[in-house]
Amino acid sequence: MAIIYEALLTVVQTRQKEHESLQDYTKRFRVVQEVFESHVSDSGGPINLKKIIKKMTSYDESNTKKIEEQNKTANDQLMAYIYLANANRSKYGGLFKGLNTQYSLGNNQFPKTINEASDVLSSYKPDNSYKNKDDQDKSDKKKEKTNKEKEMDSEELKLSFAQMEGRCYCCGQKGHYSHKCRQRDKPKEEWAIHQSDAQEAEDKPEAQQHVQLEQDSEDKAEGHKFTARLIQI
Repeated sequence: MAIIYEALLTVVQTRQKEHESLQDYTKRFRVVQEVFESHVSDSGGPINLKKIIKKMTSYDESNTKKIEEQNKTANDQLMAYIYLANANRSKYGGLFKGLNTQYSLGNNQFPKTINEASDVLSSYKPDNSYKNKDDQDKSDKKKEKTNKEKEMDSEELKLSFAQMEGRCYCCGQKGHYSHKCRQRDKPKEEWAIHQSDAQEAEDKPEAQQHVQLEQDSEDKAEGHKFTARLIQI
């Protein structure tokens, strides 16, 4: 079962690389498809999709040959869909989105074989607006990840300082740690280690105001000295 799982996972995760040509991607996908089918089929051919072909209007349980043909058709469509879905979204994302839109409206235009899917991709003119949006989404995700990492680093730094001081993260007192604190059931945003941040934010404007008052006082004193010199002159 592990071999089958790995083979299936490889098919699903075989995606076209950023600078990989369509021809190279197609060859690579066909290789992993063949490997997968060799593990799940006695003949090394299409996988058994009996549950799907039973829903076909032309399904006839007594016609073995027709069932084999229908199974191959269903298998080809499945592989074509995976192949198309895993094509480079920066280039072909607009195409895939359009096909999904048409399908939702009852107009199934999805290619039925890998050859057909390859032809559709090769004739499609990439939409730069979709690529720009995709690039922007990647950039936004990267920034979001960076900000989260900074927050985590800051949080770890605060915890390490509290730990070095031997203080409880929860109540802020020394002599015990948070897992033994009587107040450990409080919501974490109310813990002392977070309250200290809020207090620092409140104290900062007051400290700045105090510094400004001292500066104003010094400026006034300097002004008086300058006036006294002028009077003496």
